[in-house]
Amino acid sequence: MVKKIRISATFNLIAAACLSMAQASADTSVDEFIDMSLNDLLQLEVSSVSRRVQQLREAAAAVHVITADDIRRSGVTSIPDALRMVPGISVGRINASNWAVTARGFNGSFSNKLLVLMDGRTLYTPAFSGVYWDVQDTVLDNIERIEVIRGPGATLWGANAVNGIINIITKSAADTQGGLLVAHIGNEDKAGLSLRYGDAVGPDGDLRGHLKLRRTDEQLNQAAGTGANDEWEAAHGGLRFDGFLTNGDTLSVHGDFYRSESDQVFDLGSVTPVPVPDQVKADGWNLAGKWHRDLEDGGAVEVSAYVDFNSREEFAVGQEHLTLDIDFQHDLADVGRHNVIWGLGYRRIADDFRTPALFTALPASNELDLFSGFVQDEITLASDVRLTLGTKVEHNEFTGLEFQPNVRFSWVPNDQQMVWAAISRAVRTPSRVEEQGVLATGVLPTLPPTLLLLNGNPNLEAEELVAYEAGYRYTVENLSVDIAVYFNEYEELIGTDFTGVTSLLFENVLSGQSYGLEMSIDWRPSAWWRWQLAYTYQDIDLKATLVPPDLGRLAAGEGSVPSHQLSVRSSTDLTDALQLDVWGRYVGKLEASNYFDQAPVSSYTSLDVRLSWQATKDLELSLVGQNLLNSSHSEFVQGAFFQPTEIERSVFGQLKLTF
Repeated sequence: MVKKIRISATFNLIAAACLSMAQASADTSVDEFIDMSLNDLLQLEVSSVSRRVQQLREAAAAVHVITADDIRRSGVTSIPDALRMVPGISVGRINASNWAVTARGFNGSFSNKLLVLMDGRTLYTPAFSGVYWDVQDTVLDNIERIEVIRGPGATLWGANAVNGIINIITKSAADTQGGLLVAHIGNEDKAGLSLRYGDAVGPDGDLRGHLKLRRTDEQLNQAAGTGANDEWEAAHGGLRFDGFLTNGDTLSVHGDFYRSESDQVFDLGSVTPVPVPDQVKADGWNLAGKWHRDLEDGGAVEVSAYVDFNSREEFAVGQEHLTLDIDFQHDLADVGRHNVIWGLGYRRIADDFRTPALFTALPASNELDLFSGFVQDEITLASDVRLTLGTKVEHNEFTGLEFQPNVRFSWVPNDQQMVWAAISRAVRTPSRVEEQGVLATGVLPTLPPTLLLLNGNPNLEAEELVAYEAGYRYTVENLSVDIAVYFNEYEELIGTDFTGVTSLLFENVLSGQSYGLEMSIDWRPSAWWRWQLAYTYQDIDLKATLVPPDLGRLAAGEGSVPSHQLSVRSSTDLTDALQLDVWGRYVGKLEASNYFDQAPVSSYTSLDVRLSWQATKDLELSLVGQNLLNSSHSEFVQGAFFQPTEIERSVFGQLKLTF
């Protein structure tokens, strides 16, 4: 009770301070304080919902947009931390360099039901179908927006877009002209440096280059109360060109390279009583291009392609992946009431696994091909009613042909309101590990100690989801409310079955249901003050066909996300030059954060504060405090062979200079 009173008092004091200081500066030109009105925000263009540009207010889906200003004013230094402001998204920091991120349940260090993209390029690793967030450390000031769709997007984006899509969209080279230097120094985020420069190339082109360096301190080993030995250093750089061709077509070409080194400790229990210090070394590069042409009949065609190479070495396994992806889409000119878009895609993934300490693949090297096509028709039934029908057809080498249809309905009775509903089918195809891997999952207390091995199963079926969704948006001059509800039915979920005393086998042995409510409120009581609230309720109920049931998978599936999450952000412009941002979050208890040892995580409340000063037109200085209410707290436990880590309080100062 004392803790709750203290937290409430903290919020009240900060809010009162915001109000009094803002009122004291009311004579300044407050009209310039908040750059975008709520109406402007709803007119933001999104492209992830229908693979064509449309206004946010027209999107018949549970979509949330994180703007560049949201990222700046939140004070975050990573993409996963920025995602905490989105309802329906669960984020748990595992250690200094790793996060667990998911939408609508089933969280883990390799969340496999969430598709993450950057400028259309898939970021998940084909080995586990999850994302290594430590190598997605791009310059945050290059991000134009992050489009987050909760719910299936498989009709347009394909397998693995089951519970949601995150599309990170970076700014064009034309929008990043001149120079930018961002540097920070702190106690946990030890040091960071971002450098960007852009300039025109000829009369119709623009070029940008960027480089980012960072170093973070170790977090806290929960059991020992000492450092977790998980320091992290990373470097990320790249180039981007955007231009117009002689016939008016547009061309965008961009490439990135990165290198990441982070420490970790493997705890193998009785197999190796002394913990094994280890270093994760990851590096890679990618090159992507997109060509777009507007057709005379009002339609458009677009061809995009990328090649992506990544390599990762650690005690458990060494792995390399080379991905080639080609995508074509045609947005047909409107014909009567119909607005049709269709496309084709091809992807080849070549991999190689080595140093098999805790994981191996059979065969060690492989090449996989994926063929896909989609079609979607948006039908105008009346001036305020639209019906969308579409499907994705994919062929993969593990489960063969997969169909992923969806039906969406939207009604816009006036400029202030929108109602939408959808029924969708999506699948999650098995990963290379689940089909062809052998993974050590624990240590059995035998003499001598024996590793418990989890074996891949070439006969797995794709996991299936049928999702029922509905939503409502309401907007007036200074208030916006967005509500979404959903009911999901899952079949053929992948769990495990014992095949011997020391071995398990991946099997389609789980099914279940989930439902939830997601709500966001954006309120601007004055021109200089903005409040943003995000609330999530979710519940998952799984069952197993095995006797005895797969208790680990059941527990982790049901308990890896909190039932309740709440985020409250206050952004106040105190004067022309001073800004104060306060961000409070409540995250409910995790009953079981991973499959291997359940590992519940207590609920926690955190508070972040950012104070910035625009010293000159080109120089901004800011002070950021994160996780201020406690010296440390646990957010997520990675699982087998890793000690639980607590995330510590962080304070850093930042300088941002444009030139």
